[in-house]
Amino acid sequence: MGTVLGQIGTPDHMDKVSIVRFSWLLVSVLALFASVFHISSLAASEEMVELKIRLLEKVAGQDEPLVLAQPRIMSVIDRPFSIKVTPSKQSRLDQSEHEVGLKLVAKVNKLGDQRYELKLEWFRGQPMQPKDQPESEYFREEKLHARTVLQPNVPQKITLSSNRWYEVTLSLPAGNPQPQPAKQHLLLTTHIYHQSPGQDKPAWKNSPSMHLVAGKYGQFVSGGKMKSQFDETFHEIGIRMSAIAKKTDDETYLLSLELTQGNLRIQSSVPNTEVLHNDTTKLRTILKSGEKKKIEVSPTSWLELRLEEIAPSDPTPVAGSIPNAGPTRF
Repeated sequence: MGTVLGQIGTPDHMDKVSIVRFSWLLVSVLALFASVFHISSLAASEEMVELKIRLLEKVAGQDEPLVLAQPRIMSVIDRPFSIKVTPSKQSRLDQSEHEVGLKLVAKVNKLGDQRYELKLEWFRGQPMQPKDQPESEYFREEKLHARTVLQPNVPQKITLSSNRWYEVTLSLPAGNPQPQPAKQHLLLTTHIYHQSPGQDKPAWKNSPSMHLVAGKYGQFVSGGKMKSQFDETFHEIGIRMSAIAKKTDDETYLLSLELTQGNLRIQSSVPNTEVLHNDTTKLRTILKSGEKKKIEVSPTSWLELRLEEIAPSDPTPVAGSIPNAGPTRF
């Protein structure tokens, strides 16, 4: 597997402030500028590595670079791992769909003598609204393929342009995980839908997945910070999902889930106005393995949940999951 990390050049007719401001309009795009954590289920005999990737951008007038994304991943050597948060966004001008969000696939191989080979694929898609062109819209896709050799705790810089670069750091966690009694592994898939007035079909807002171990808390975090247009403050925005699935006596699972979605919208229809909105859903429900359940959370929004029993080595891509990350307060 290779690395897809990259960027498309900034259009000449769009100013920097417009790009930074409007790249955060959708919660789905927030997955790109986020801290996403993924810890795989590990056997005690397997060697672990921790990989931290930061996407940095130098902004004129600021001493410190802006952190656009900083996924942090822990997994096993020689085993591919992935993060995928890629919903689609419909064009305002026609019925076309555009992929937005984050895809990351990485694999670390041990070369010996404290040297590790990294193969990485990174995709990022984002909508942009030109500030001075209300009847125009742009969808930008950024791709970069990278293959490099890392040494523990030595940051590696991958330059994309004069003002944007990646910083990749590999570290070796102290000690090995202790053997634990075998427990059932689960894949929780969540689809978030919203039905807007006048639309024939619902909009698919996001689809986070989570790798759980029965009886242990897991957490999905995909968020970031957006700068206010009025001052120097930054607002926390994005998606946070925490869950635990406990097995019952009749071979079903009691699922407790908390989902928070935050978004800072700059309203072009109301000049000099921005609105910070957070929406939190807490629920409990009983699910069988393989069962899909639709749960209404408002008159216009609902969730589709599916819980599936999987093997610990199941290769199904898992988006930003942290088994045993809790507890979360319900």
